Amino acid sequence: MPMQLIRDEGSGLTPLEGEEIGHTEPNVKVFVCDHAEGEGTLYLTNQRIVWLAAESKGFAMDYPFVVLHAISRSVEAFPHPCIYCQLSEMPAEVLAVPVPMDQDDDEDDAPVPELRFAPANEASLDRIFQVFSEMAALNPDPTDDQNEEDSDDAPGAGGWFTADGWVPPDNFAADEDAEEEDVDMTNGG
Repeated sequence: MPMQLIRDEGSGLTPLEGEEIGHTEPNVKVFVCDHAEGEGTLYLTNQRIVWLAAESKGFAMDYPFVVLHAISRSVEAFPHPCIYCQLSEMPAEVLAVPVPMDQDDDEDDAPVPELRFAPANEASLDRIFQVFSEMAALNPDPTDDQNEEDSDDAPGAGGWFTADGWVPPDNFAADEDAEEEDVDMTNGG
């Protein structure tokens, strides 16, 4: 379930099996691609991010669906302090107002799907970000494991970049020995 629309029957969030709520923040405005979607309650659980509006509409999404999240306090960038999120995609059914797309745009020029959570209590941004980060760490993107496995087989993979340049994996032991010699020399040995 990358992202899905959900309906609230007025009772708040009904947790899934094994789901625990890590943070609840009332009075959170949501902006999808700069369009206000309404105000509701944000739930950060150990399985998903859920926002339920007072009008009994909302959405739920898995953490891997969020490519990046950050605190944005700059009113020059956006008029409300918020948790800024970049998404891997934006399902059309989630948008209240369609985002204009130029048919000539190639994939590199396509707009980045963005979502902003703007709490009425600005002081809660740090706590929301902290719990968001903790819960996201519990839910890594399963495709990242595949990408890491693939990258280990790539030419030059597995080495380190240091101030002295590239250290291939087969030179790790030699590099460590050289560092030990440097340490011995600086200690008079």
